[in-house]
Amino acid sequence: MNKFIGLCIVLLFLCSYTTVSAQPIKEGTIGCSNICIEGAIIKYIEVDTVCLRAFSNVIDITLDSSCNETLTIIVENIKAEGIQIEGIGSFCIVSPSKISFEVHVSGHAHIVISNVSKGLDAFSFVVVGDNRDGPETFSELLKEIDSTNYAFCINTGDIVPSGRKEQFESFMSVVEGLSIPLYVSIGNHDLNNNSPELASEFLGDPTFSFDYCNTHFIILDNSNYTIKDETYEWMRQSILDSKKENVILACHIPPFDPREGENHCLKGEDASKFIDFAADVGIDLVLCGHIHLYDYRSLKGVDYVISAGGGAPLYALESEGGFFHYTIVNVSGDTISHEVIKVISPLFTPEIAAERIQKAQILYDESCKTYIQAKDQVDELTKKGVEVEYCLNMLNDAQSSLTIALSNLNAANEYNMNGFWHDSISSANTSYTYALYASVTIDSVLESLLTVDTDTNNTIILYAGIALIVVVIAIGIIKKRR
Repeated sequence: MNKFIGLCIVLLFLCSYTTVSAQPIKEGTIGCSNICIEGAIIKYIEVDTVCLRAFSNVIDITLDSSCNETLTIIVENIKAEGIQIEGIGSFCIVSPSKISFEVHVSGHAHIVISNVSKGLDAFSFVVVGDNRDGPETFSELLKEIDSTNYAFCINTGDIVPSGRKEQFESFMSVVEGLSIPLYVSIGNHDLNNNSPELASEFLGDPTFSFDYCNTHFIILDNSNYTIKDETYEWMRQSILDSKKENVILACHIPPFDPREGENHCLKGEDASKFIDFAADVGIDLVLCGHIHLYDYRSLKGVDYVISAGGGAPLYALESEGGFFHYTIVNVSGDTISHEVIKVISPLFTPEIAAERIQKAQILYDESCKTYIQAKDQVDELTKKGVEVEYCLNMLNDAQSSLTIALSNLNAANEYNMNGFWHDSISSANTSYTYALYASVTIDSVLESLLTVDTDTNNTIILYAGIALIVVVIAIGIIKKRR
C-alpha cells in the first residue's frame, strides 16, 4: 500500500510538472567567457562562436571573461533593417533576418540589440496561427508573407501537432529562412508530451512584451485555459511602464467561441476576467488562435481577431470564417486596422474540387442505375408472392444513402461556384462516401436476388417433377383397374 501511495505521489508530481513552463536556455560558456542573454535563446555554441535566436525585438547580452578574447556572435530572427546595437563598433547583415558581429571581451562586455523603430508613425505586421498538421498549406502561406514590407509575424500558437522535439525541429527549419522575425504565442498542442522544456528551448519565454514604433505588444501564454493573478499584474505594469499610445495583445486561446453552441475557449470566470481586464487597461486589439477559423468582433470597446487558419483542420464552413488565411494588421498613429487574406491550399484547389465532384457524380449516377435494376427485380418477385422483405429493407437503406449523397453533391457544386474549395471538396467526399455505401448495399441485394431466383426455379422444377410422377402413377393405377 505504501509503495502504491508513493507511486501516486510521483505520478501527480510528474503531471503537475508538465504544466509548468521551463526556462529557455539563456546562459552558457563560450571560450573563457560566461554569456547571459535576455530576449533571445542560445541556439548553439561552437568554440568561439555563439548563435542566438531572438524571441523579442530587444536582446540584452552580458559577457564576463577571465581572459582577453574575440568572439563571434550570430543573431537570428531579427529585422536587420533599422537594427541598433550598443556596445560594439559594427556588424554584418547576413540576411534580412540575421546579423553577425565580433566582440572583443576583456573582463566585462554589455551589448544591447534593438529594433523599436523610433520615429515611425506607421507599420504593418502579419498574424498567422494553428498551422499544426498542415505543412503543405502553411508552406504556401509562408511564401505570401515572406516580405520585408512587414515588421514581423506573430503566430498565435499550435505550431506543432503534439509538442515533440522532431516536430519543433521541423517547424524551425521551415521558418528559418523567413525575411522577418517570428514571435510565437504558445499553444496547447505545443505543450503536449512533457514538452514545456522543448517549447521554451525553441521559442524562448512563453510570456513577454516589447515596444515597436508607437505600440506596446504583449505575447501571453494562456495555453492552459487560465491566467494567474500575478500575470495580470505583470501585464498591467508592463502597459503602464511602456506609455505607448497603442496596446496589442496576442494569445492562443480566445475568451469566446464565435460558433453557436460551441465552447472551445476560456471558460466562465476566466473569460469574463480576461475581457474586463482588456477593457480596463486600454488594450486596443487582441489577437487569438485555437479555433480554426477567422473571426472579428468588438467586446467592451476592444477589438478581437481570431486568426487560426494556418493549415490545421478547419472548424467551420468557409462562409462562416472556416478558410485558410493570414491577417495583415496595419498601424497608423492611433488607428489600427486589419485585412484578412485567404490562402488557397495546394490540398484544396479548384482543380481538386472539380475532380472530386466528378468522381462523386459518376458513382452516384451508377448507384442510381443499379438501384432501379434491383428495385424492379424486387417488385417483380413480390408480385409473384416471393418473400423478399429483407431485400426491400436494404434497398430502403440504399435509397436513404443516395438522398444524402445527392444533397452533399448539390452542396459541393454550390460551394464550388462560390469559390469555397475546401467546403466543396469536403462535401464531394461525403457525397462519394454515401454513394459508395449505397452501391455496396445494392450489390448485396442483387447477389441475394440471384439466390432467390435460383431457389424459385428449383422449387418449380421440384414441384413439376413430383406432379409428373403423380400423373404417371395415377395413369398406371387407372390402367390396372381397367
